Amino acid sequence: MSRIVITQPAVEPLTLEETKEHLRVDLNHDDAVILSLIKAARSSAENYTERSFITQTLEKRFDCFPSDKIELPHGDVQSVESIKYIDSNGTEQTLSSSDYQVDTSEIVGRVAPAPGKNWPSTQS
Repeated sequence: MSRIVITQPAVEPLTLEETKEHLRVDLNHDDAVILSLIKAARSSAENYTERSFITQTLEKRFDCFPSDKIELPHGDVQSVESIKYIDSNGTEQTLSSSDYQVDTSEIVGRVAPAPGKNWPSTQS
């Protein structure tokens, strides 16, 4: 299983101004460095906690479908854009959204087959 960031967050949890105030920095010559440190700190904390702090688009890849549900541990899932898989003939397919249900009620989001449905067969 791997996690790929498709769309980076549009903003960071802290602004440049907030950070500079906390650091007691008045000059602007280190702004680019401070901005990169804000991003690095957020990314490091997200990796450590396995949570996303700011809205972003993630892609998760698996070797195969699980026996029951797919867990999305990066927190506060807002939606699932698509589920793609390689079918038994080696062709990429997109699973119809009517074939699965998304549970966003918990911190760890979950995707499971819709009632009466099963995950499709995939290429070995």
